[in-house]
Amino acid sequence: MKYIRIYLFFSFSLTWLMWVIINNFEFPDYLSSILMIASVYIPAITVWVMKIFNKEDEITIVSLEPDVKKNIKWYLIAWIVPVIFTLLGALLYYSIFKNDFDLTFGRLQNEIINKTGQPSDTPITAANIKILSAILINPFINTFLCLGEEMGWRGFLFPNLVKHVSRIKTHILAGVIWGLWHIPLTIVGHNYGLEYFGYPWSGVLTLCIFTIAAGIFLSWITENSSTIWPAALAHSTINSMGKIPYLFLSTANPSNRLFGPAITGLISSLPMVILASVLIIKEKQLKN
Repeated sequence: MKYIRIYLFFSFSLTWLMWVIINNFEFPDYLSSILMIASVYIPAITVWVMKIFNKEDEITIVSLEPDVKKNIKWYLIAWIVPVIFTLLGALLYYSIFKNDFDLTFGRLQNEIINKTGQPSDTPITAANIKILSAILINPFINTFLCLGEEMGWRGFLFPNLVKHVSRIKTHILAGVIWGLWHIPLTIVGHNYGLEYFGYPWSGVLTLCIFTIAAGIFLSWITENSSTIWPAALAHSTINSMGKIPYLFLSTANPSNRLFGPAITGLISSLPMVILASVLIIKEKQLKN
């Protein structure tokens, strides 16, 4: 447990320090981006430094060898499942909050107006470009950014924590730790905004529910592929798809982001929670 405590101390303290600096001081956009990229690599850097200075070889780290040919199935699962479950979550949210659904892409038009000063004559085309980019391009580009986190959570924390507690407790603890790591971002409105009941702690709790469920899925593909890259791809796809459900959100109604429509919402995360539950049941059946 010693190395787990070291990992958690440095991953939390250094990342939180950088986020507090980024959120409270004004930097040029390019410098803020560089600092944010550096901050999400702190979990990976912490693991690498511990491995370098650890002479007893007590640390388990998942392989960085992509082995694409052998694991093509898991790369496809890592890419396709987050897309499907983001859309399922949005569908569930809009089936409950029907008045929130809008096919005129008003929010996208407002975004275009803010950038260009005038509305688009082809909002459907602009929406399609965003959707296709989120599915086909961005996940693969941003995989390298998500690798920094995944080297920490799935590459180090899960396989080392499971040595000390049961698998189900490991899933829950690893998911909660991952969610709590995001507290500074949740406080400044990331994922849920600033105006919701119980701010910010209900947002922290909601995110932890999602990170437990998503973490189970990411750990499952990591263990089956024996490499960290599919988890990084899945993580990247989740992030990439995050804004797509908002394309259909009406401007006439205030967004209740704590419930959805993004996959991190209480309602829209339910399909991922169900998937995670199925994976846990399968794990138990295999043990028996």
